[in-house]
Formats: sequence, C-alpha cells, structure tokens
Amino acid sequence: MTSTYEVEPCNKSCIYTTEHWNITISTGKDVELLYTECWKYGSFEITVNKDEIDDIINTTPVIINDIGGSVNELEMGWYYEHNIKNVKQYSDKEMKEINKVIYGDIEDNNTDCDDEGYIDICRLEDNGWTLEDTIYEVYNGLEIISAS
Repeated sequence: MTSTYEVEPCNKSCIYTTEHWNITISTGKDVELLYTECWKYGSFEITVNKDEIDDIINTTPVIINDIGGSVNELEMGWYYEHNIKNVKQYSDKEMKEINKVIYGDIEDNNTDCDDEGYIDICRLEDNGWTLEDTIYEVYNGLEIISAS
C-alpha cells in the first residue's frame, strides 16, 4: 500500500536543480546546456510504499524525478554553475556561436560576452533555446513533514 509524503531536506541549501537547455547551432549540431541552481529551502511530495520511505529519506543524493516525486515549493535559489555537455566536440567557431546564443543578444546583434558566467534565462529563450528537463536532487537526507 502506498502513501503520499511531504518531505524536505534535513539541512538548508541542499537542493539542486539542473535545467537541461537545448539548441541546434548553424552546423546542425545539437548543444545541451546544463544550468544548475542551489536552493536554501524547499519541499517535495512523493508517493511510495511504507518499506521504501526509510531507504529514500536516508539516501543521498535523492533524485526526486527518479522516484516520481513532485515539487511543492523552492525558495531562495541562486545560480550555482553551468556547463555545456560534451563541450570538447565543438570547434572554436562553434563555441563562438554557442557563446553568442548563451550570452549575446541575437535581436540586437550584440556579441559582447562580458557577462560570461551569468546566464539570463529569458535571453536563452529569446535566442532559441528550449528547456527540455529539470532534475531535482536533494543531498544530506530528507525528513518527513507529513504523511497521508
């Protein structure tokens, strides 16, 4: 018999979300950008059987997506890091184009990448990137807030 549990991390700043953004560049290659944020607070809802809950709350990391969980809330997030998946497969010319569609303003033809390190999600969307998936990971254990 399954039950639904509301869970949250045992400690602050232990939730990481990794967004998977994709675009196809002019050479026809697909590019995947992994954008990670850390969250100070958050809670999730999971539905599992009674035997599974003890294993889940004592596992680290717990990938919420892998156990069919859903997000209730995330609070006080901040940029953590970003990476281009398989970055070594791209030529210097392709990397210049990738950097332009990450940091530049395509509509204004602005190729100034002085803000590398900061990613504006709205700019990604404006430049043709699509969000394909978000992975939710919780480190250092979970605690049960409520059960039904």
